[in-house]
Amino acid sequence: MEIIAFDPYRTDWMEGIRRASELGEVTRSCDILSLHVPLNAETEGMIGADELSELSPHAVLINTSRGQLVDEDALVQALKERRLAGAAIDVMSNERDFHRRDQSPLLTFAKTHDNLLITPHIAGATHESMAKTEIFMALKLRDFFVGRPNLVEY
Repeated sequence: MEIIAFDPYRTDWMEGIRRASELGEVTRSCDILSLHVPLNAETEGMIGADELSELSPHAVLINTSRGQLVDEDALVQALKERRLAGAAIDVMSNERDFHRRDQSPLLTFAKTHDNLLITPHIAGATHESMAKTEIFMALKLRDFFVGRPNLVEY
């Protein structure tokens, strides 16, 4: 797979990644658009109707960053019209607002269509990872209070 990325601030690039000079260079050439950016004034709404229209009809959008990066109405429209093959997300713009979340165009669409996958945004918060973290922290505290160096292994 050829990997192309756009980041206006990054100066160091891993070998094998083609650097795009602008976001449009990515959207016009990718089959999978995966977002990995923080939410701020520059990135809010960065994927709207224009960017979605540049994607190939067989492209897939993956957003596991923040819901506000993507214009949800434009995404639903692109999926509905099959101008985009699919999307997989674990974030929505109103995911923490229980009253507004139920009216989300994404949730409404996903209930009756198979080209939108929505999963919980839990990151690494599984029962197993939480248990391991709690044990790790308890051992670190024990070692600190008994004056031992950091003996806990990862």
